[in-house]
Amino acid sequence: MKIFVNNAECFEAAYGALNLFNITPAGNKTVIKMALPIVDIHGVWYCNMSEFQLRLPWKVEYTSAFNRGMPFLAFFNRARELRCSVATDNLRDDTCFSAALNQQNCTYDITFTVTGETPFVLTVDRREDVSLQESVADWRKSVMPEKLNFPAGAWEPVFCTWYAVHGEVNSKWIEKQMRKVKALGFSTLIVDDGWCYDEDKRVTPETLPNWYNTIGDWNISPRKFPNFKEHVKTVQQIGLKYLLWVAPHFAGVDSELYRNHPEWVFERVHEGCSHLDVSHRDAVDHISEKLIALAKDNGLDGLKIDFLDVVHPSVEAPIGRNTGYLIEKLSSGLRDKAPETLIEFRQGYATIGMLPFATQFRAGDVPFDWAFNFRRLADIRLSLGDGVPVHADPAYWAEDEYPENVARHMMVMMLAVPMLSMDVNTLPAEHISIVKYYLDLYHAKKQLLNHGHWQFYFNSCDVGAATVENESEVLVILNDSTMFDRVIKAAADRKLTVLNISSESVTVDGIDVAPGSTNF
Repeated sequence: MKIFVNNAECFEAAYGALNLFNITPAGNKTVIKMALPIVDIHGVWYCNMSEFQLRLPWKVEYTSAFNRGMPFLAFFNRARELRCSVATDNLRDDTCFSAALNQQNCTYDITFTVTGETPFVLTVDRREDVSLQESVADWRKSVMPEKLNFPAGAWEPVFCTWYAVHGEVNSKWIEKQMRKVKALGFSTLIVDDGWCYDEDKRVTPETLPNWYNTIGDWNISPRKFPNFKEHVKTVQQIGLKYLLWVAPHFAGVDSELYRNHPEWVFERVHEGCSHLDVSHRDAVDHISEKLIALAKDNGLDGLKIDFLDVVHPSVEAPIGRNTGYLIEKLSSGLRDKAPETLIEFRQGYATIGMLPFATQFRAGDVPFDWAFNFRRLADIRLSLGDGVPVHADPAYWAEDEYPENVARHMMVMMLAVPMLSMDVNTLPAEHISIVKYYLDLYHAKKQLLNHGHWQFYFNSCDVGAATVENESEVLVILNDSTMFDRVIKAAADRKLTVLNISSESVTVDGIDVAPGSTNF
């Protein structure tokens, strides 16, 4: 397969080999093209795609940069065996990947456009004797930062206020929840959006179009939190770490930031706010210092830093390096002299490049949808590998939900660090019992779940099963009961735990494990 760089034929990517090419940009933009024969190719995957079905799109196109996605694109067959992956080790600069289906030539015509003048390595993996997961893992090793060290708090279950109360959050509601939350097995509280304005509101079709109009000044609401520092201490004394939600890019149209510094923001307004133009260093310095002071002055244990990917990468107007300056400044300022500080990043920037700058990486929003939570978590695990604090999106369900579906919500979260966003004071006793059961399971298996080796098994449309193993035991999250016999072969003589989120019963050591139950 011939590789063209800036329209000149430069390399030959040998079939059956792992090909590495050193690229030295001749300017601010490097365009790489190749034509991949569509032979035994049945699917496509890239970071944060969160879709695993077997199909060949007419066109695949996405952009990555320091704040969104990773420069890795893979093609595989029905068995999830690799047929080709294309990647670079430039995780910072804006990159556009596209693959267009060419019917006449029976090829995917692939184009990579990489911005910046930094030399990089282009990887074209055409090995046929490796799986998709192995190809991702081998590339990941080549770009993985050194000496990663995640604080102990990053592995502890989290209670988040968002789905439970949205913008109606206040100190009284939180303090009424926390003792029960702690008794259930949670050790971290995230107070999500709603703490920095006086208005009480919930997300509805009517409120959403103007939802973020006051966001951007990051001042504690005196009505909702009249004595915030004492409130923080109260929660910490109960035994929970305290984090606040922030969105550094947001400048609501009714905020002082927006009024006083129109030159710092883009013209486009969405959901009541504009977004920070991080090419203005004075803007980045201002917002970073404001958020660092917010955490330190109030004795917080960290921040949930949201929407770092809201300004998308672009090869026409690159933002990767400027966003990198914001991320590095925030992270270093928060963790300076406080290395145990917790920093949550969301799925769009749950990437290898972000590993030195955050302590936990959460799946994107999936209220009610345990199946999509499972898929999103598999995507993050596939992207980041083992030994990284991956966090589930908060489990949230209707209070009259069937018990087996509540159990599925909780079982899915064993693929990560569990998170919940429910009013625990109004949950039915049966639901509370289920939550406690699976949090006890998480704590009992915490070493295995967080530091074992994860493996994924696929059917034609989804992740059929996920397994995590060490030398003595294997835990299976079973999504497709037809794959059970294949999956448990890997257990050999080790202790086996099965969490059955499928729709059919399976038998483990003579014990019937019904849908929505486990043999633990």
